Amino acid sequence: MSGIGSLCSLALAIRLCLIGYGVWQDHHFLVKYTDVDYQVFTDAARHVWEGDSPYERLTYRYSPLLSYIILPNVFLFESFGKVLFALADIGVGVIIYRICVLRGVKVEAAKFWCASWLFHPLSVNISTRGNADSIACLLILLTLYYQLQGKNIKTAVCFGLSVHFRIFPIYFGPTLVLFYISKYRFVGSIPHILLLGLISGGIFLSLL
Repeated sequence: MSGIGSLCSLALAIRLCLIGYGVWQDHHFLVKYTDVDYQVFTDAARHVWEGDSPYERLTYRYSPLLSYIILPNVFLFESFGKVLFALADIGVGVIIYRICVLRGVKVEAAKFWCASWLFHPLSVNISTRGNADSIACLLILLTLYYQLQGKNIKTAVCFGLSVHFRIFPIYFGPTLVLFYISKYRFVGSIPHILLLGLISGGIFLSLL
């Protein structure tokens, strides 16, 4: 995180303050700060903790993986998931910076684009209210980052996880394929495309 450490620290501090404020508002106001779905996540995690399926919780329509990664909501503290989502949100900013630098963007411009995410009111609000979309965003950007680096196995793993976590990233599949074709030509791209399909598909199916 060289060069953006102070930005990330400030962005995380803002998010932690808002998480704390959210706990206070939830206890003192009729209109809650916390996203309604966050309680659904927590209830699903509680079912997992008790040895049941997360889908025992009515309206839980997310990846079972989500209910497992926020298990500490049940036995540690209920805002654990919000902190996790906030950290993922910071991770998105870091990967934006690294992608920019990797693509030859000047460092100051890369910092600007990183900060435009870290301090955007919507991204700050969404993660601190308990929305898990920051994890999906992080996985998608990691997929792009690793593909640009030529790390095909990591690309496939992150793509498989992102599609499992939120189905919509599957729309990026053709773009990943076209990237390989443009880089290796059609015949040369076939092994890379097969590797992407087998690993990402295997991860997606194994986590169902």
